[in-house]
Amino acid sequence: MNKLKTTFTALVIAAGGVFTGVTIEGFSGRDPAAMEVTLDREDLQRVLRDDAESRRKLAQDAGDELGRQGWLLDRRVMDLGISLREYLNAVEAERAADDVPEIYTNQNIPGLADLPRVRMVYGRDIWPAGADKHQLPDEAFFRGRISAMATAEKPMVLNIEHFNLDIRNTEQVEVDRYMAMMLTIIGWAKESAGGLPIGIYGEVPIRDHLSPFAGDAEMQAWRAANEYLAPIAEAVDVLYPSLYTHHTDPAQWLVYADAQLDEAEQYGKPTAAFHWPRFTSLAGAEARREMIGKPYWSLQIYYTLSRGHDAVIWDEPNHFANLGHEVWTEQTPWIVGTLDIIGERK
Repeated sequence: MNKLKTTFTALVIAAGGVFTGVTIEGFSGRDPAAMEVTLDREDLQRVLRDDAESRRKLAQDAGDELGRQGWLLDRRVMDLGISLREYLNAVEAERAADDVPEIYTNQNIPGLADLPRVRMVYGRDIWPAGADKHQLPDEAFFRGRISAMATAEKPMVLNIEHFNLDIRNTEQVEVDRYMAMMLTIIGWAKESAGGLPIGIYGEVPIRDHLSPFAGDAEMQAWRAANEYLAPIAEAVDVLYPSLYTHHTDPAQWLVYADAQLDEAEQYGKPTAAFHWPRFTSLAGAEARREMIGKPYWSLQIYYTLSRGHDAVIWDEPNHFANLGHEVWTEQTPWIVGTLDIIGERK
């Protein structure tokens, strides 16, 4: 069994039955039969995690960087499995508790119509047509749009992805200018939304799918860039980090997602992670915009919930012309996975 098979098999074992008997398909280099696991042993989870950590340290001491990264993946996978099991135990014990994480959507999805929704506030709702989107919007226009949207009584998510907020690649004076505009927009939104929660998609913490796989220096620089944006985190009611799927390998996604939520948690704010049931273009030409299979998708939603955060399922299928042939039903694999998770939480 190759390294990637070992990693994902460890994940299935660690999940404590979440994927018991599930055939994992569509992952390069993996034998689906090797993914069918029925073990559920707390001691096995911890033994495997400790073993991976021990091997990581040995590889690090030996100067084996590739080995260190591989065993780090395994250890983080096992940590996730333990947290998944603990999450499911908590749901079982606290089904009636108000603090059990929620699953949201941004639209009416077959089978998921009863889930609570967020309201996306896109650029067209912030800037009038033809306006310079690198300047503050017209205040009256923006406030009017927010007030009108507030009648739906849904949490509002501002979608402003073009402001340069990363001090690692932008001059500080420019970051400060954009941050001041962002804070003004947030302030106007909160004053006009009638008390509804206001947040921003994907900007705080900064989306970074590379630093979690790099060295300590890169991670420290990313952390510093995120810390610089603390005023924005303080201003919003909810953080909406992006956990989109840039990797076809679930173990790599876990490292990325783990680091992204670690960064979000430093702010101490309510957090709801965005999930897209498609691979991004960073996953490669073959996977780009293809829908994610049920096991991989279920892992992602379980992961966010296991960290104690809400999950937001986002998609805008009409925005992708090449996907016009899609028809979602309650049998669409990722929707089936979501329904299974909802069923377990009842």
